[in-house]
Amino acid sequence: MKKLLFVIVAAALAWSGYWFFQANALKTAIDDWKAREIAAGRDVSFSDVSVAGFPNRLDTTFTDLVIANPDSGWSWSAPQFQILRMVYSDRQMIFAFPNSQQIANQSNDWTITSERLLASFRRDGDDALIRFIAEAPFLNIKSSDGTSTALAAVNFAIEQTDVEPGLYRAILSADAAARSDEATVDGLTAQSELRFAAPLTPGKDRPAIQQINLKSAEYGLGDTRITLDGEFDVDKRGRLTGDLAFETENWRALLEQAQDEWGLGRDGVRFLNDVLTLVASLQGNRDQLNVKLRLNKGVVSLGPLPVGQIPPIPQP
Repeated sequence: MKKLLFVIVAAALAWSGYWFFQANALKTAIDDWKAREIAAGRDVSFSDVSVAGFPNRLDTTFTDLVIANPDSGWSWSAPQFQILRMVYSDRQMIFAFPNSQQIANQSNDWTITSERLLASFRRDGDDALIRFIAEAPFLNIKSSDGTSTALAAVNFAIEQTDVEPGLYRAILSADAAARSDEATVDGLTAQSELRFAAPLTPGKDRPAIQQINLKSAEYGLGDTRITLDGEFDVDKRGRLTGDLAFETENWRALLEQAQDEWGLGRDGVRFLNDVLTLVASLQGNRDQLNVKLRLNKGVVSLGPLPVGQIPPIPQP
């Protein structure tokens, strides 16, 4: 009995020593990460960092965390942010976000409020991202320009494929979305494949996006139903080139929105209405439109007619 008690006490002491060793090693790794980020020209600050979770977990809590890139003007801040993991493995982690956080750039900032916004990721032995999943019952995004967007039942996932290391599948869905201009999206789903120049690696700069294969995207905007799919090459400046298949019902409601959001003006909207009415009539249904749009370095065209421009994707 005494021998068994001795073994139990010795094992408990050994495990306790292992946990405290791992906790101290984690704090050192955080300090090293902060120093590397600052040396690379980025800003990282927090008022406190603590590690808890004994005996089986290493749960890191940052207080007043700010991460910023002065070169791009982007920053992210949160009053509290947690990284949760098992003590014996750092290959899989859970991120717990606060109820409120902020993202900002040089011209705008967004306050994101949520409830139980959680994310998890898994990486392989070479630190390449295998899978990332995020979900929240709701997200409210309020911009400093006065606009706001509310999303319900938000889910996002990105997973490395078996085809090649830099190719990932991505899925985004939300049950509903509402904007401050009262435009309501009744359900949103999107599935795509993204080809990067190299595998995604947590903690490092994102490699350049080379191709986007939008397999399907569907959402409802008021009385309008929209379906999209297409394949695009992405150049070094983040501009898209490829064909986008666009199908919608009640498409005239979109033209009214495009007058404000695309800057087409009344004359442009009137001209497009005439053109699309002819196209829809030729297809046999004046209220349903099925067209192929051409993207050339971000410029969107319907046949020879430029109809708008898609902002470039940020590239490293």
